[in-house]
Amino acid sequence: MFTDPALYGIIFRSGRRESSFTACKSLLNQQTTMSRETIQAYLNEIGRYPLLTKAQEITLGTQIQKWIELQHKDEALYTDKERAIARAGKKAKQRFINSNLRLVVSIAKKYASKCKTLDLMDLIQEGNLGLVRAVEKFDPTRGYAMSTYAYWWIRQSIHRSMQSTDDCIRLPAHISDYLYRLKRTRESLARELGREPSISDLSEKTGAKQEEIKNMMELPVVSVSLDKRIGDRNENSSILDFVCDEDEDALEKIEMQIKAEKARQAVDACLDGRAKYIILARRASPPVTWRQLSKETGLSREKLQSIEKAGLAKCAKMARSFNFVA
Repeated sequence: MFTDPALYGIIFRSGRRESSFTACKSLLNQQTTMSRETIQAYLNEIGRYPLLTKAQEITLGTQIQKWIELQHKDEALYTDKERAIARAGKKAKQRFINSNLRLVVSIAKKYASKCKTLDLMDLIQEGNLGLVRAVEKFDPTRGYAMSTYAYWWIRQSIHRSMQSTDDCIRLPAHISDYLYRLKRTRESLARELGREPSISDLSEKTGAKQEEIKNMMELPVVSVSLDKRIGDRNENSSILDFVCDEDEDALEKIEMQIKAEKARQAVDACLDGRAKYIILARRASPPVTWRQLSKETGLSREKLQSIEKAGLAKCAKMARSFNFVA
């Protein structure tokens, strides 16, 4: 994408700052023009479809519902009458969708300025998915208009797509919806009270428990990338450069762990099973006595001590080769 801020830094470091910056602005303007032309072409395309009357909505909705009732049955087993119902239902669904595409555009425009990662055409496409779902679920016998029913499905589809793309930490859909409603309630109370509402105010307004609201407000709603550039375009600093490392010895600890693991592997390779068992047994907690080891191995105490001494000498020699002190 030409809108990536990193593009400016690359061009500035090329040694032709002014001319490159002009070229970059030209590319951005071209992209904006192309986006506008695409949206205008789409609006011209969907403008060909006329809006539906109330009677037409009822007729098309009834045909769609009859077709949906047949979908549990294999199409190969359809009768001639059922095939006609299916054809009529498919055509009615397509006509219903085409006639309400302008509703999707009007809703998507409200979210275009709020979304950080999706442009208007992406939001429109997400809204179209919600429209398709609304057409499938629309019940003409309820008496309400299709636009009233579809509005909620379209808005939900757009809102969830924004949540899944804008947030680095993705929350479950029901949690995101709850946070959205809580935010709206918080803003409404702030206007009414003339101050920031407390948790008790929100609990009284929403009917939820104070502990639940407190936990929800502590969730990571907004996240910022550590690679985000700060300062003017000439600076090459990111947020990560200003994060304090509380564990300054982390690299040394990792190096020690690597050396210790190599030393352990070397010790396992240079000591036989008997010497290793004796050394570990004498350093266990509590340590095994020489008398117990003598009974287990059948060796005298002097022999056991000799094996331990020879094994420790090998370990010391191996430790020195890995810069450990014996």
